[in-house]
Amino acid sequence: MSDTPSLPAYIPILLNPGLQSFAIRETDHNIVCAVLGDLFDQCPDLHSLSVDAWNADSLAFIPRFKKLQQLMTLDFRLSSPASTTIMSSLAMSPFLRQLAIHAPSSLAVIPRIPDVPTFPSLVYLSIDVITDVLVVNALLRLVPAQSLATLVISFEDPSELSNTGHMKTLLNTISTFRRLKELKITQSSDTESSIPSWDLDPLLQLTSLEHLFINVPGYSLPRDFFRRRPDSPWPRLKDMGLQNPDMLPPIDILGDFAHYLPNLARLTMPFDAVDDPASPVPLGQSTAPVQLCVDGSPILEPCCPTVAAYIALAYPNASLIYDDDYEGMDVEDERIDHARCWNKVLEMFPVMVAVADAQRTLIRDGKVDMKPERLVSDEN
Repeated sequence: MSDTPSLPAYIPILLNPGLQSFAIRETDHNIVCAVLGDLFDQCPDLHSLSVDAWNADSLAFIPRFKKLQQLMTLDFRLSSPASTTIMSSLAMSPFLRQLAIHAPSSLAVIPRIPDVPTFPSLVYLSIDVITDVLVVNALLRLVPAQSLATLVISFEDPSELSNTGHMKTLLNTISTFRRLKELKITQSSDTESSIPSWDLDPLLQLTSLEHLFINVPGYSLPRDFFRRRPDSPWPRLKDMGLQNPDMLPPIDILGDFAHYLPNLARLTMPFDAVDDPASPVPLGQSTAPVQLCVDGSPILEPCCPTVAAYIALAYPNASLIYDDDYEGMDVEDERIDHARCWNKVLEMFPVMVAVADAQRTLIRDGKVDMKPERLVSDEN
């Protein structure tokens, strides 16, 4: 075993040729180095490795990963900057399929290596605590466009979201992964500063997407977003979550979702429902079962019947969910009023679905009693 330092007695037993998965959590850096020093020789068939304490000394072991010909999953948290040599060694791992990098320290920009395949087997990539978009973009450019299926990106520095040029470059690179099935872009810290708007248009090229989740400020979702293409941009999309506190789309966009996203089964998104829809009839209607979570959506009481009717027309088989918990809030907090209004929408929704179009119009205009057994016009 390694000279520095002495290892717990059970470690030599664990490090054996049959070991396929190994994780090191909250361990002294010297012990990490000692374990890694033996790991590459003792465990040649290791499939999965997770270490949350990589410093400059332990990172020096990464070039030896070439000995682990069966390594398919690597999860590591940097506590020191990773050099170009170290990152290039990762890129050369022939069988690496899943890579998760937690990088509060900087990653080195990896130059492209002509005629040498990099990350040839990678299908899952997660990078979080990002402080430099361009470094991440350079890393993505090393991943074969035809293999990556899942991409997870989390920002630490909100100022990076403010650089529209950097974000456009990043989204253009992401758009080249035409076989991408899952994309998540989030932030790990909140910001109260204003974020300039940047466009999601490049993502319309990702026609294989099945799961899309974007929870960052700054992106724009204009009313004609889906109408810029003649057909459905995301025909396979099943699950979508879009959260931008700085820019809430109108409730009308549900009609576009119903029209352009035929396989959508779950939608998590706040809307601006303080105004009636521009048109009482949505662009499309989807009769497929869909879960609609509208947490965080502002709404005014006069709009409740109209909003309930509009959702019922767009998604008559929807399960409508509003889970904002307003217990403990100040009595003057407007979110309490929003929650109460959405509770009314939830009560109205099944009735709106059940009645005919003519009766639905009467209810929306307040001319019909809301109780199902008394769906009779007051004028009668």
